[in-house]
Amino acid sequence: MHFTYVSPSIKEFLGITPKEAIEEPFIGFLTPESLQKYRQFKKQLVDSIQKGVQFPRKTKLNLEFKHKNGS
Repeated sequence: MHFTYVSPSIKEFLGITPKEAIEEPFIGFLTPESLQKYRQFKKQLVDSIQKGVQFPRKTKLNLEFKHKNGS
């Protein structure tokens, strides 16, 4: 999954340009903990769809992104 639009202010927060953010899959910018959380969520979603179980239309998932410098 890729971002389709990124504000120029991303440079201030993550140290990357909007172009860099759009060109790379967003999971590459997640912290290891958030990547694990995202993968668990994605697995639950796929499992629900395969079982025919309705997944909530709105789901909140808080993820942390890492700065380009590693912090």
